[in-house]
Amino acid sequence: MSEIVVVIEQIFLLLIVGLIGYLAGRFNYLPANSDKAVAALVVKITAPLMILTKMYNMEFDAEDYINGVKLYFFAIFFILLAYGISLAAAKLFKVRGCTAKIFSMQMMFGNVIYFALPLIAVLSSELPEVWSKGTAYAMFYVLGNDTVMWTLGISLVSNKEGDSFKTRAKHLINGNTIAFLIGIIILLTGARQFISSVHILDVFMDKLSDVGGMTAHLSMLFIGLMMSKLSIVSVIKNFKEKYILVISSFVKLILLPVLAIVILKALNGFLPLEPAKALILQLAMPGATIVAALAGEYDSDAEFAAEGIFVSTLLLTVTLPFVLWLTDIIL
Repeated sequence: MSEIVVVIEQIFLLLIVGLIGYLAGRFNYLPANSDKAVAALVVKITAPLMILTKMYNMEFDAEDYINGVKLYFFAIFFILLAYGISLAAAKLFKVRGCTAKIFSMQMMFGNVIYFALPLIAVLSSELPEVWSKGTAYAMFYVLGNDTVMWTLGISLVSNKEGDSFKTRAKHLINGNTIAFLIGIIILLTGARQFISSVHILDVFMDKLSDVGGMTAHLSMLFIGLMMSKLSIVSVIKNFKEKYILVISSFVKLILLPVLAIVILKALNGFLPLEPAKALILQLAMPGATIVAALAGEYDSDAEFAAEGIFVSTLLLTVTLPFVLWLTDIIL
């Protein structure tokens, strides 16, 4: 139960930061496009440092790597399963055109960078007995998520010539994956013992950890700033016409993680509890902010994408504690 309490507390605290970002953006307190600057700060600096320093301080053996690879393929499987569900749902609810493509992407891709990773990092600090290796496992999911995102996902919105598989695959090499690879090298080579034995290097890693610790708050500040550009009043007024946002949110926040719980239970320990929890928590994330960005870049339904992020993020406050409670009962 303590895990659920920690998650509820963290969601509440992060939403406060998100509200600050929303108000700052709504009243033009910060310069225009501040959301892009904060996003770049998170993706290129604080998140990679958070991943690197968390891995620096953990023990990871051969079995853990095997479980991480399993998690990677599970992530791909469930994201593709979500795609299949989205196609059936789009046909059933008569969602067409570019909106149908965004509808699919909202079910497939969750906010793993700006919400799940910072949340798991907090859990690893607050509940190390349960989430000691959570950040590393989370990165295996992120790799699976990005594999599908920059292949099938980008194909759903991109019609540009020159967007070859090679070009899209380059997106897999970023600050987070580089930090993850460096972390693995440190773990495999035992370099941590050398670094910790040199005082100045140990202090340096400690300060990098402090910078990485800013990720959660900066991520929610970004989400708030991004939401400030959305007309929430319009979403509420036209909610009868926007019911498919609830459909996509239900699949993303409830159906997919529940299916994962049932399948993992049926597999009877094939994926141990900690990586299983990391998988389920990330599957239960709200719509990914990158979907709205890609929709805007490729002239797709960016408004629908942003509205989906808003609705699913709001519903997360109720659905995530429920999913974690169900996970504890069944697994």
